[in-house]
Amino acid sequence: MSQTIFIRPQTRKRTDGIKEKNSYFLCPSNTVLTGRCHSGDENGKTWYEYSTLAAFDENNSVVQGNIIVDDIQWSPWLKESSGNGYDAVENRVLVGRQHNGDENGQTRYATAIIKFNGKEVTLVNQITSDSIKESRNIWISSDANRFMTGRHHSGDENGLTTYCQGYIIIS
Repeated sequence: MSQTIFIRPQTRKRTDGIKEKNSYFLCPSNTVLTGRCHSGDENGKTWYEYSTLAAFDENNSVVQGNIIVDDIQWSPWLKESSGNGYDAVENRVLVGRQHNGDENGQTRYATAIIKFNGKEVTLVNQITSDSIKESRNIWISSDANRFMTGRHHSGDENGLTTYCQGYIIIS
């Protein structure tokens, strides 16, 4: 009988604020997005939280192994204010975001696959955050076990935003 291994955020770090209009962020090597905060309109600032990764067994003991964030791909561009949002597919997690212009501008997301000892992981138990007003300087961070997997925004900076998050397992 094989055991289930959980990949979890380990050491979280936050960026300095960057101007939202015409912004670009890609997580450092072997890290993934775990949070985001925005204040103001397109001339306001955005902060990102990213994390290193660690593996744990069902008893919450550390499991040694090689964890890599691999195969970074960018999504197609989408209109930020459309409300359609973006959800990573095929067990991918968010590792970056690029935005051009104001709320009517275009946004795209960088996604990646996490591998443990060469084996691709499985994303399970996805949840969606409560809706927040984008401009209000509210941090949304994943819990101790989850990673960012999607984001949905509707309207201008006073519109509502939700974030999708999921667990990562290897069984």
